[in-house]
Amino acid sequence: MKFIEAVYCKEAGLSVAEVQERVRNRGIPEARHCIMTLASMYKERSVTLAEIGAYYGHKHCMVSTARNKTQDRYDTELEFRERFDTCKNTIQMILSSPNKEEMQRHIIALVELNTTTRRAKKMQEMFAPLQLRAEKIEKEMSAIQYQIKTLKQTINQIAI
Repeated sequence: MKFIEAVYCKEAGLSVAEVQERVRNRGIPEARHCIMTLASMYKERSVTLAEIGAYYGHKHCMVSTARNKTQDRYDTELEFRERFDTCKNTIQMILSSPNKEEMQRHIIALVELNTTTRRAKKMQEMFAPLQLRAEKIEKEMSAIQYQIKTLKQTINQIAI
């Protein structure tokens, strides 16, 4: 399941963390539906629909709903179909490879790295205004220190 999730996230430009969060932002439910659909298509015999649904905190009926919604979008939206087919083809290629375990680990690691990079970028964006404010304060402090120095010099000259 994690491997299929990683393949889809890589193709959709999402992070695994975004897909696993309990949010309903645009594109996230779609991603979960596609991942559940792909997981049900490529599941090992011992994996049940209930287990696939439980991965995202849902029951087996959500997997059936996800499959129906995915099929509806697949039938009507070209861009959606292309992304889904790309994921499906990637999964098929990897599962048919003699090195499938190694390839699965590689894709999971790659997506986790992208997730970490995105988090770092998001943190950087969050702190950018604070950094600008800190730089402005440093400049103001330098100006104040210069004024204090000038005032001290003036006082010393008056005192002499």
